[in-house]
Amino acid sequence: WTAPCQVCGKMLKEGVGLFCGNFLIQRERSTHPCLTAYCGGCYTTYPNDPFPIQDRLGDEDEEDEGFVTDEPTSTRFRRGRNGDHLMGVPFECDVCQFINVYGRAPNFNKREDRYALMVIRRVSLDVMWSRETSTVEGNLSRARLDYATTQSAFDFP
Repeated sequence: WTAPCQVCGKMLKEGVGLFCGNFLIQRERSTHPCLTAYCGGCYTTYPNDPFPIQDRLGDEDEEDEGFVTDEPTSTRFRRGRNGDHLMGVPFECDVCQFINVYGRAPNFNKREDRYALMVIRRVSLDVMWSRETSTVEGNLSRARLDYATTQSAFDFP
């Protein structure tokens, strides 16, 4: 797969990034195939996202003891990561999920539709963060290795 990031325009190659599960598929209720892909770090919360995000495990400092992560708390649950689309729950872009729920494309001029898209993004990020970064990176590394092995074994382009 190859596509530009929807936010920064960087060309994403070999499935690295976040590719919609409907990538290149023409859906029933859509006028064109989905071409949505993001750099992991570009798939972020909306600026006006009102939902609280817990930065620590608990209310007391001692409850956080023993919990170690390389991920800064300023980015946890606030952005996607390359490879999140390969984990247990397939990633679908906000618009494709909106179509799944409402049976139509969103109207970006309607406040209700924009709010629904923001809620969909929040849920998607929460689902992505059900796995730690090291797990996502390990699975992405394995997928890239398998892809390279398949290319050489079967002479794929």
